[in-house]
Amino acid sequence: MAKHMRRRFLLGIAFTSVLTSAISVGWCWQGVAKQVNQTKGQTQLKGGLVKFGEIYSLKGGWNVQILKAAYSLDYFPCYNDVAAHTDKKMVLIDFAVKNATPGDKVLSPDDSLFFLLDEQGNKYHWAGVNLANNGLKGYGPTFHPGQGAGQAALKNPLRCVFLVPLDAKITKIMTNAGRLNKQEDTLRYLMAGTDSAADPANKIAPLPQGLADPADPSGVVAAPVGFAKIGAIVPDGHFLISVKSVTTTTDAIAPGMFPDDGKKFVIAVMTVKSISLKDETATDVLYEHPSLKDSNGNRTGVLYIWAASSPKDGPLEHFEKDEERTYRLIFRIDAGASPTKMQLNSNTTYSWQWDVSSAK
Repeated sequence: MAKHMRRRFLLGIAFTSVLTSAISVGWCWQGVAKQVNQTKGQTQLKGGLVKFGEIYSLKGGWNVQILKAAYSLDYFPCYNDVAAHTDKKMVLIDFAVKNATPGDKVLSPDDSLFFLLDEQGNKYHWAGVNLANNGLKGYGPTFHPGQGAGQAALKNPLRCVFLVPLDAKITKIMTNAGRLNKQEDTLRYLMAGTDSAADPANKIAPLPQGLADPADPSGVVAAPVGFAKIGAIVPDGHFLISVKSVTTTTDAIAPGMFPDDGKKFVIAVMTVKSISLKDETATDVLYEHPSLKDSNGNRTGVLYIWAASSPKDGPLEHFEKDEERTYRLIFRIDAGASPTKMQLNSNTTYSWQWDVSSAK
């Protein structure tokens, strides 16, 4: 009898141990089953990994294809009239769409078909969309069944633009819909070099030399102030600007206008051209607090801005479409000093500086 009781006791311990293990395994399995894909505490959308150059049929009826993408500080002509800011660069995406439904379909600028995510998880929607030949007109075309825009063969790029911080590194381009007949809410274009699963075709072209921060070898982070060479043409909001020459003189720059004892003038000749598709006022360019730094470490503001054609004529600010003018920016420094850097410090658009140490 004692022997049977001992066997039941041992069997009871074994059963309890197995049951406890089973319960533990059950709780672990339940925990795994309840996990969700999260980014920064938010549920991640179900989506597929895709690549530039491929055409995808989306829920909602669009066929879409991303052709290329690039970081930029250029002016983007569209109804919203988008340009780089003091603290923001642009991301441009060239893409194609086609209406894959049996009825008419409108591509609304408010649809934000694509959106961006940076390495911090910040989300950006497009600031404008346009066809290259559409100018500044509003863009919200109606496509009949089978019609589209932006295909490479049409040679009329369809482009959307995003404003992002100067130091933002975009890691994903995503859509606002998944593929047709798939359990997806979005498509993910993972950027090459940011994720091991990214397709090598998914590249955002870096900024041109002189615009990228030298500390960033990828060319993605924009320098806080762009560096331009004498004679180079660079964008400034709705204008293109170029410093053509920088000279110094102790002579009068107009009748009776000498630089004072112990001083000399520094004269920078700058061209300003409107690239807007409408008439513009160049106040943002001509009064961007131009300043000059000299070899003594002093920084001085501009003394005069004159039209190059006539001494003492103030700058004409109103520009017609495609109009170009030349100005003289005049500074005054110590006679024993040499100019080293000239800078335009914009309150609204991207700022520029020039090495003027070769001025004579």
